[in-house]
Amino acid sequence: MAVAAGRKALVDADDLVYFQQVATDLADRLSDTRHLPLPWTGTSRALNAPPRPRRSSRTT
Repeated sequence: MAVAAGRKALVDADDLVYFQQVATDLADRLSDTRHLPLPWTGTSRALNAPPRPRRSSRTT
């Protein structure tokens, strides 16, 4: 038994143009796919950047 489900190609307004184009192309090529540009995807910017090393406050 097959399950029919629609697909969504989500893209963040701050994403690089390349990723926005990939989402648009996927929506055009895959049946039952909607392209949904969002003003933001809800991810924290801190999750998208590597953590900065902390400076040690200890003195030796």
